[in-house]
Amino acid sequence: KVYLVFRGTESTEDWIADAEIKQEPYGFVSDYGEVHEGFLMLYKSMSTDVIDTLNKVKQPKCLYITGHSLGSGISTLAVPDIITNTDYRKEDVPILHYNLASPRVGNPEFASAYNNNKVPTYRIVNTCDIVPQVPPSVLDKLLFEHIGTPVNYTAQYGSLSGNHNSIN
Repeated sequence: KVYLVFRGTESTEDWIADAEIKQEPYGFVSDYGEVHEGFLMLYKSMSTDVIDTLNKVKQPKCLYITGHSLGSGISTLAVPDIITNTDYRKEDVPILHYNLASPRVGNPEFASAYNNNKVPTYRIVNTCDIVPQVPPSVLDKLLFEHIGTPVNYTAQYGSLSGNHNSIN
């Protein structure tokens, strides 16, 4: 089994990327709409390494892709790239995507293309967490839409950071 895990926001650079909410074309695969500029910038910085590393794995049985918060946004951007630019899809390797506390990543065109890619995606959301509500679904002329199947639960940990903490 292969696990591809992306971490959440930790550095000043991560916080800056989180705030870069303009949209730009996805670019790794055609007809995938537009996505969050900051998340895309971060994924672009690692995409070659991700694809090269996955292509080196011999006879994978299953690929699990996951992340928390910012890492969920990046993991979402990785999925179409992986199924297009690696042999995982061609070799019928099961791919599962679990994103935890994910912000919205792309526009409705991206969400539609993503949801039609046949990679089971489960978006795990604490309904008391504010991060899955950003960016807003409508922001000026920008539209953002969640991907995958929501798996909601409600847990109050007494603070915004507590409700978003991956340890909780």
